[in-house]
Amino acid sequence: NRKNKKIIEHAFLNSFFQTGLASRPIDLAIINEIKKINSIDHLTKDLEKIDEIPFDFQRRIVSVVVLNHDNQKKRIISKGAVEEILTICNKIKIIETNTLKSEILPLNKEQIINQTKYYNQKGLRVIGIADKEISSFVTNDNSNNNLEKNMTFIGLITFYDKPKPSAIDLIQSLNKYNVKVKMLTGDDAILSQNIAKQIQLEHPDEFLLGKDIEKMNDNILYQKVLNINILAKLNPEQKRRIVSLFRQKGHIVGFMGDGINDAAAMQAANLAIAVNSGVDIAKESADVILLGEDLKVLQDGILEGRKLSANTLKYIKFTLAANFGNILSIVFASLCLKFIPLLPIQILFLNLIYDIICLSLGSDNVDSIYLKKPRQWNFKNIIHFTLLFGFIAFMFDVFFYLGLNLFYDKSMTSITLENVTDISFIQTSWFIFSIWSQILTIYHLRTENLRQNYKINRIMLGLFLLGGIIVTILPCIPYTKKAFAFVSPFEKPWYIILLIIILIFYSCCLTIAKKIFIKKHQELI
Repeated sequence: NRKNKKIIEHAFLNSFFQTGLASRPIDLAIINEIKKINSIDHLTKDLEKIDEIPFDFQRRIVSVVVLNHDNQKKRIISKGAVEEILTICNKIKIIETNTLKSEILPLNKEQIINQTKYYNQKGLRVIGIADKEISSFVTNDNSNNNLEKNMTFIGLITFYDKPKPSAIDLIQSLNKYNVKVKMLTGDDAILSQNIAKQIQLEHPDEFLLGKDIEKMNDNILYQKVLNINILAKLNPEQKRRIVSLFRQKGHIVGFMGDGINDAAAMQAANLAIAVNSGVDIAKESADVILLGEDLKVLQDGILEGRKLSANTLKYIKFTLAANFGNILSIVFASLCLKFIPLLPIQILFLNLIYDIICLSLGSDNVDSIYLKKPRQWNFKNIIHFTLLFGFIAFMFDVFFYLGLNLFYDKSMTSITLENVTDISFIQTSWFIFSIWSQILTIYHLRTENLRQNYKINRIMLGLFLLGGIIVTILPCIPYTKKAFAFVSPFEKPWYIILLIIILIFYSCCLTIAKKIFIKKHQELI
């Protein structure tokens, strides 16, 4: 438990000379720390790196071989996970804090592991440092495989990586919105538990180790990981396996990482997220790179995605129901009448106005029930929605035709192609009714509870009014009357009364049908 600068100096030489797949944030922290207490040039001026044993995720150690030109001695310096460093050591060097005198003693591995656990319980990440003087060495020679053996343990270096302040709020918010958060880490289980408690991750006392995962088949592993949120001492392949397994089971998986050991899992995830301070390979594997420190943007992104998904489903369902109802109405009217119920140009203009109105759905409010959990497309639900509300629209088109037939001067079945004015009157009347009925459809079906969510945003209100006003005044403008073969039906007072009455009954029917649909399917959108 003695502190001395020799440990950090050895760690610095390893970090300074190594070029392999080590943890760059840790290396940079070591280099920055040594700058505070010593000169880099002073430590490295007589040294030359002559070889390196790169870091890999099985050994979890990186070693460099340096030559001291001053005394021509060669030395290997190793840095890595404490347990792995201890496996290559058989003695320990005790260095006095003040005098820096050293003493070689037998290695008590249990004592060092207990000390490491003590630091882990405080939330500190710990790495071990070891070295050895070597007498014979040939660059790039296969006989050098025994270099990382019988080394001398020098000491421990601790790091404190404070969780982001926004992490606690993010974890709680994600739980609220049914996003399950799991920690997949290469760190020790005790350290992982400490961090999990700091960020208030659920079930912080339960964990699963990488060595245990290796023994499990996919089905057992999946059942275990469903209920355990801390998975510690994982290598990159184990992280990738877990992410891929959850995707195979139908989950949408996002993975956030910043290190080299996260790249494989990030590539396997549906959405890979990296922080701007992460290593290049992590950022290259990412779909999203966070530029700021506040993690709340993740919650905002999830909510915006769910809003977009819900509003997209609204558009699809409303459009399918409207088109289905219009097709039934046109086919039915074509069979009963001696003229086409709407001219092609009128149908195209009707669709244009409807599409303009539907633009407002992109900014519509979404019921909170659709934000609380992730949802997948339910094609059966879409078909039932289309059939029910499309048929209701068709039935009220029929009622509207019957009303026109009742109050108009002539029976619609007796109108022939020679009666141009009569045909234009019928076509214009249905054109106006179609737009207003579709506006009501969007307004009523955009939310499950219209009493609570009766307010609509300005964009939607503006487009509703725009669409309604356009179809109402176009038949009264001479140029558009001629262009679209319109005849103003508002000259007949009974038409206005009929239009209002049918639309009121249509609204009531939509409300009743909506309640029935929700009761059967548990959701509207």
